[in-house]
Amino acid sequence: MTTSKSGVPHSIQDRAPRRFQGFLAHHLSLMIPLFCLSLLMGLCYSLVIPPWQAPDEPGHVEYAVRLAEKGWFLSSQDTSLELQRDILLSMKEFDFWRYVGRDEPQALPRSFADDQFLVLSGTQLGDESPLYYVVPALTFTLINTRDVLLQLFVVRWFSVVLTSVTVVISYLVAVELFPENRFMIIAIPAFVIFLPMLAYIGASANNDTLAVLLSSLLIWQLIRAFRKGVSKRSAFVLCTMALLSILAKKTALFTIPLLIIAIPAYLWSRHIAVPKTYRSVGAASCVLAALFLGVVLTCRGADAAGWAVQPESCMDTRSDYVARSGGHSLHVGDGPRGLCRRLMQSVSYNSVREVRGKEVTLNAWARTSTGKQEGSLAIVDGETRSTRPFVATETWSLQSLTHTVSSEAESLRVVLRLSPCAREDTGDLYFDDVALLDIEREGFNLVANGSAEMGSLRIGPRLERLARRVPLRQLLDARSYDLSSLRRYVLYTLLTFAGFWANFGWLTIPLDPEWYALLALCSLAAAIGLGVLGTSVVRQWKRDRSAVRTRHNQSLFLLVVAFCLILLQTFLPMIGRDWQPQGRYLFPAIIPIAALFSLGWSELVPRRSHNLLAIAWTVAFFLLNVLCLFGRISPHFYG
Repeated sequence: MTTSKSGVPHSIQDRAPRRFQGFLAHHLSLMIPLFCLSLLMGLCYSLVIPPWQAPDEPGHVEYAVRLAEKGWFLSSQDTSLELQRDILLSMKEFDFWRYVGRDEPQALPRSFADDQFLVLSGTQLGDESPLYYVVPALTFTLINTRDVLLQLFVVRWFSVVLTSVTVVISYLVAVELFPENRFMIIAIPAFVIFLPMLAYIGASANNDTLAVLLSSLLIWQLIRAFRKGVSKRSAFVLCTMALLSILAKKTALFTIPLLIIAIPAYLWSRHIAVPKTYRSVGAASCVLAALFLGVVLTCRGADAAGWAVQPESCMDTRSDYVARSGGHSLHVGDGPRGLCRRLMQSVSYNSVREVRGKEVTLNAWARTSTGKQEGSLAIVDGETRSTRPFVATETWSLQSLTHTVSSEAESLRVVLRLSPCAREDTGDLYFDDVALLDIEREGFNLVANGSAEMGSLRIGPRLERLARRVPLRQLLDARSYDLSSLRRYVLYTLLTFAGFWANFGWLTIPLDPEWYALLALCSLAAAIGLGVLGTSVVRQWKRDRSAVRTRHNQSLFLLVVAFCLILLQTFLPMIGRDWQPQGRYLFPAIIPIAALFSLGWSELVPRRSHNLLAIAWTVAFFLLNVLCLFGRISPHFYG
């Protein structure tokens, strides 16, 4: 019998499509009811949740509508004040601010950025890929409606369909992993379908749902590949799923290292020896890839590193036209529509903590290219703001601003801007030797790259934002691990745990603490069960190493790796920053979490009692879901 390069017999690969069709036919009687149940529950959630009462819904609907109006690629400049105004009017009609615990603005904001609450969620335009929004945008074009409320529910119902497919995938994973274990086949999809927070997010306008589905598909295909073998077709599917996952949302980025780790694990599990020629080619390819990556990461562009421009523009923020010291200066210029540009830099959270309640001074040398130009300096600490207007000329002049940082400050940023913003003929401003000084510590500059001598990376703003999710500088900063920081990390971890299970609205509708304590005990029990399983696997490894190389153990290894990667991806960015991760950021790994949680419990309960455990498990999750929907969500919104 001949074999493919993957080590799988050709006859097996030929029979694979027919076996898969038979597999689907056998399980279709359960997949369809699961899909319909999830669909029905999702529709129920989508109708119970008042409009705009799920995280970031206004921004997601805005993206879908603008995509239908403008086309494929959108940037942050493609906002529509008219559309935002319509959404804000709808939010006012449905008491948005009262439900999120904020005072309703006396005058309706002109845009999302003008509202103190909505501005915190940022914009999706230019920050997310259009993948999730394509189907809603096409639907808007077909039904030809400008009713923002109908548009919201179209996006919600699209999310419901995606979540229902994810539930079906969870069942398929359970069957692949545990074909003879009835409890696991029931427990994994029951966990996914009745998890309250996933049901809430899965019925809202949110691109998390597509990221969860694509990540789940990738994990399912990986498990199938480990059990059935890899063909060219399955390898292509895996790579495509990984690419689509990270295009759906950055929270699915963990799928790339998961796929990379899976390759050597697969080769080891199949006893596949890589020929020496392939090893040489592989080593050379790795060296070339490392060199290419090094060039990409060290090649600097025409923007100043560490400085952000708002609104985004094609204008370079780093200039060698004039310079007071060195060879470059910061450049702030206006666009053709008269939009006022401003350069901003945020101070690290560790430094903000050290200057609370202290005076800081912002010094900046400024000039124009020709004539006079009005500008301003600003220091914003989240609680208070100081501004100093000035008039620059063709010669360098020192501009200074002193500000007392609030004792409650959680952030601090400096702003260099043009003014007034309304003129069409606004000129250019150049800044050099910008420094934010702590008066008590002479010479201690809180601003980096104040002379624009270092250019930003040429990997594009989106990839640069992804690179910031691994905060190497903060990870190596000893201040990130002092007692107050550790307390903050513990608090944010607990809040993330609560947000994973049930914290509804815009994270404003939690359960009573007693429920989280009970869920924590259940999670601890699952962890103990996994510890028992891990101990038995280690003992088996010591007795007979070849016995551990079962397809089942290799698939469980993938689930553990996926779980560890999603934890690192979710919690690493909070190190050294006042940034709170949300529980829904764990949802792209919902199937590994559900499988490991269920497996831990199955290890604690004798196998003869698994049928009773399956019934109790399903009833418990169903009741938790009903309690959250009708005992917490509905009373909060409807009394």
